[in-house]
Amino acid sequence: MRAPNRTSPQTTIGIAAAILAFCGSVTTSHGPSAPVSPSNIVFVNDWNGRDAPDEIYVMNSDGGAPRRLTVTVTPGGNNLFPRWSPDGTRIAFSSTREGLAAVYVMQADGGAQTRLTERGPCAWPAWSSDGQRLAFVCSSGIPAPGEIFVIKADGTGLTQLTHNGAVVGHLDWSPEDDKIAFVSNRDGNPAIYVTRADGTVPVRLTVNSAEDDDPRWSPDGKRLAFQSKRDGNWEIYVMNADGTGQERLTNDPRRDAWPSWSPDGKRIAFMRQVEVVPGLNSPNGSDIFEMNADGSQVTRVTHTAPAHFNAFPDWGPRRPAHP
Repeated sequence: MRAPNRTSPQTTIGIAAAILAFCGSVTTSHGPSAPVSPSNIVFVNDWNGRDAPDEIYVMNSDGGAPRRLTVTVTPGGNNLFPRWSPDGTRIAFSSTREGLAAVYVMQADGGAQTRLTERGPCAWPAWSSDGQRLAFVCSSGIPAPGEIFVIKADGTGLTQLTHNGAVVGHLDWSPEDDKIAFVSNRDGNPAIYVTRADGTVPVRLTVNSAEDDDPRWSPDGKRLAFQSKRDGNWEIYVMNADGTGQERLTNDPRRDAWPSWSPDGKRIAFMRQVEVVPGLNSPNGSDIFEMNADGSQVTRVTHTAPAHFNAFPDWGPRRPAHP
């Protein structure tokens, strides 16, 4: 597994961390809280400063009412790659709070944070559509290619799906649970592949000399959003589920990365690096943006750059438990 780092959109399992208020007051969630609304974005930020752990927050899809979900006291204990469960009751994420990166699950309000994986490093969790399983990547070290594993949401039934040793990036489970999209450099440069849910019959979808990363299924399973550096700068693209019809959505000299579909498939959230700040790690100076699924009507959602970064947005849940 190639370790993500702050000099590329695959941000390292050791980023720096999180809390300066924006858009009004920020609250911390512990224990009972109001249920999540039908449309929320969970994300990672460094609002608490360069030397504090990166933390996970949730906010309304318009950027309002940000609420802190993780509070990490371990130096270097960063929390990354949050993903909503389909029903909106839980969030999976990766954390280095106990050493090597491991996959965790917590309630939507930040309660009951539970470690699921014992080996490591493990990162990039993705839920099955029934919310019963999680796929993720584990490797033998950082940096090192990894393999795709699946585990039940209660931490039992760990199964290894791939045996190629070349999975290097984010993955996503299709809405029908029949396919997993992932990133691999098995044929040279990082490209996007799709495999059956049992890890067999991998098919390469993107073929170019640059890097492609972070595939995300549309809610109807017909398309994949992803990021690519094929035009010299990281931009957001979309393609059909079979790899055809690849189309560039963003066209900005700044870095655009980590797309995530809205539950209705009409909008896409993503990170834009607004400004590179000398002396700070990348992706410093980044905010969460949204756009229509055709790339139009780009809207800035958070407003803490360039002093801070906001990254890894996940817009959900797919099927809200609390409409």
